Amino acid sequence: MIIILLLGLFIGSFLNVCIYRISKDKSIIYPSSYCPFCNEKIKKRDLIPIISYINLKGLCRSCNSKISIKYPIIEGITALVFLFIYIKYGLNLYFLKYSVLGALLILIGTIDYNTQYVYKNTIIISGLISILFIILEKTFYNINILDYIFGGIISGLFIYTIYLLSKGNMGYGDIEIFFIIGLFLGVRLSIILPLITFILTGAIIILFLLLKKVKRNEYIPLGPFIALSTILVILFKDYLLEIYF
Repeated sequence: MIIILLLGLFIGSFLNVCIYRISKDKSIIYPSSYCPFCNEKIKKRDLIPIISYINLKGLCRSCNSKISIKYPIIEGITALVFLFIYIKYGLNLYFLKYSVLGALLILIGTIDYNTQYVYKNTIIISGLISILFIILEKTFYNINILDYIFGGIISGLFIYTIYLLSKGNMGYGDIEIFFIIGLFLGVRLSIILPLITFILTGAIIILFLLLKKVKRNEYIPLGPFIALSTILVILFKDYLLEIYF
């Protein structure tokens, strides 16, 4: 479990790089990590997930600029997602598949939250990865490929219908996210996911309104809610299938 947590922490650290650079249209590979304020290259000892943040007291070693608390939060969330998926599925292809999906959704959801935009390159890469896992599952588990293809189609069409009914109040990128998730989950979970997403989203928005954290008619990105709902569906898969099917 410690190895899984460490893996999640370092993947989370890489996601932080991707989240920042993709939203700035910068390469996620080059250059190596640097402070966005002073552009000083970050030393390797300061790249240890969470620990470095605590050690540096949330400040850049070079210029003392404040490091966003979002960085250790993303690292911690990713580590916990990996751990919970490992506990649920064990160490196998499904652990790898759902952990990758979880990481992709943390990436897409966080960027959507920060910028209110879903970048096409993240969707394309996620789509290619979903196809890879379909091929792997067909090879090792002889799954029905059509189940996953129709999962993507059904999920995408359902959300597209809601998009049309909402008259633009829902982002087009949300349709693409649901389509990709459908390719990962298959038909039955793709039918359940939108229901869970809208129930969860509605409950959280009502809570935020009561707490006056958001205003009426304020645009709220759906990406983070889709990510959270998908992770919950993955973790409670058997329970949800038993209820709805």
